[in-house]
Amino acid sequence: MKPYTLTLVLLLLSCGSNGAYNEPEPVIDTSFPVSVSNSVYYGDSITWLCFRHIEIAGINRSVIGDRAYELLPLVEHYAPLDEDTEYFIMIGVADMWMPGSGAGYIESMTGIFTALEGERVNVFSILPTDGIWVDNDKIMGVNDKLRSLTYDHGFNYLDVYWDFVVSGGLDSKLTDDGLHLNADGCEKLFNTMEG
Repeated sequence: MKPYTLTLVLLLLSCGSNGAYNEPEPVIDTSFPVSVSNSVYYGDSITWLCFRHIEIAGINRSVIGDRAYELLPLVEHYAPLDEDTEYFIMIGVADMWMPGSGAGYIESMTGIFTALEGERVNVFSILPTDGIWVDNDKIMGVNDKLRSLTYDHGFNYLDVYWDFVVSGGLDSKLTDDGLHLNADGCEKLFNTMEG
């Protein structure tokens, strides 16, 4: 059966007798370890995939393909949880595909930081790519602005960019596609964070 045929069959099965679409019950993905802690991670596909590759204690609120402006409503909806919550934010490489200097990204991050004002927040630098996906000079320039913005809000800045660079780009041993971290890359990222 072709994928689009299967999708149509599933959609028809979810319709009631009157032909109206009925929202399916949410499915909880238990294919990877889930731990509950006071840590909440907001990010893009890099963060999301790390939750797939390795066991991370915390709540994953990352979304594949998200840009900072798409993350802002999610942060505003969920934050703050409680006074014991610690937030980790790692997003930005998809924003770097956009034309310009990254000003829209910094503006969106300002909104996210405002929504988390007074909270314990850790902000990751944007990681390098292999140089094909995004120009690493652009990433370094935006990371400088992100560092300043993070400190202006009294948050902790985790500068992990240079821990992942080999020969001017993302270390090929830590990625399978030049952009996303593989399991070794995720281990290194979270060990760097803890170390």
